[in-house]
Amino acid sequence: MVYSKSGRFVLGALALTAFLDSVGFGIVIPLLPFYIQKFGATALEFGLVVSVYSLAQLLFTPYVSRLSDIRGRKSVLSLGVTSEVLGYLLIAFSPFFLLILLARFITGALNSNLPVIYSYVTDVTAQEQRARAVGLIGASFGLGFVLGPFIGGTLAPLGYRVAFVVPAMLSLINLLFITIFLNNKVGELLVKPPTMLKSFRASRKFFFIFFGTYLGFSILQGTLAYYGQILYGWGPIQVGIALGLVGIEQAILQSIVAYRVVNKLGEYVTTVIGLVLSILSYLLIFLGFSENILYLSLALFALGNGLFQNAALTLISKTFSKEMRGASFGFSQSATALATLIGFPLGDFFLQYVSVNSEYAISAVAAFITLVYFYFAFKADFLPAGDGSPHPEMHL
Repeated sequence: MVYSKSGRFVLGALALTAFLDSVGFGIVIPLLPFYIQKFGATALEFGLVVSVYSLAQLLFTPYVSRLSDIRGRKSVLSLGVTSEVLGYLLIAFSPFFLLILLARFITGALNSNLPVIYSYVTDVTAQEQRARAVGLIGASFGLGFVLGPFIGGTLAPLGYRVAFVVPAMLSLINLLFITIFLNNKVGELLVKPPTMLKSFRASRKFFFIFFGTYLGFSILQGTLAYYGQILYGWGPIQVGIALGLVGIEQAILQSIVAYRVVNKLGEYVTTVIGLVLSILSYLLIFLGFSENILYLSLALFALGNGLFQNAALTLISKTFSKEMRGASFGFSQSATALATLIGFPLGDFFLQYVSVNSEYAISAVAAFITLVYFYFAFKADFLPAGDGSPHPEMHL
């Protein structure tokens, strides 16, 4: 699999952009619950901070991502990173809690960085190279997200304001890097993109697939700490190790394994395998055999989610032409935001009012419904990548 020199440079630049973006995000999230306590905020209000970001992503990501189809990838990517610089600085120097809420909403509304990066990288790679390129971006983002909390923890003794200035500076470096090394002409188009309504109608199958898949993932993220604490006496260290191992495994899989599976079996089959492995992992956690089985289940989940993500994103890139690719990736990100908004409180409700493990039955059911939907929605439309038949691009 060979890239041109310029193609390798652009791909490397985008991978670094994704890495720096996720490092900053990873620094902020673990520190926010403790920082907002200075303003008298409660755990419920921290949930509001998380929710307002996801709500902004749900509402605005498709529009901002579609803007990259019109104005160019670099311009919209610069807008998103600029919003991060301002958002982190507002948090660092905020005199009251409501300004933190506003900062998170603004950043969530303008930040469509990952969909735009995926759109950019698929613009500059041939179809047979897409799975590998998508995997590299996913691995870079995942690695940054694992490293970010570790950096945040080491910065915390210096003071929370200092800790929030650091991701602002990282974002500023990222902005300068984008300005100097990326070319906006790559994303410019000669035709007018379709309307948002037409884009959603074309993308709705993927919207539902990503929503169903990440609903279970959001439940897992929101309840794993409580589940581990109740059953196995876990503390912050054990939770951090478990989630860190998931992130590292997924980064390795995305960069080394997933794209090879996609190229061998095709996006459709790989997506099915990823969903099946996710269902199995949720069921093993639900059954709660032992702490060792829990670690095995999380490793299985990382494998399944890594395969799903690579295959589904590659499938989007091969399904839609350049003039609607940004909007399509944006709708998938919007679906993930909706899953987060629903999944976190849904998982907590079942854990608190039904049983300690009942939420993972819900995750398994959501993944199974997604699998069935995917099978019937896509089986007649797409052929495995290895049979020599090209994937049709959709133009509206």
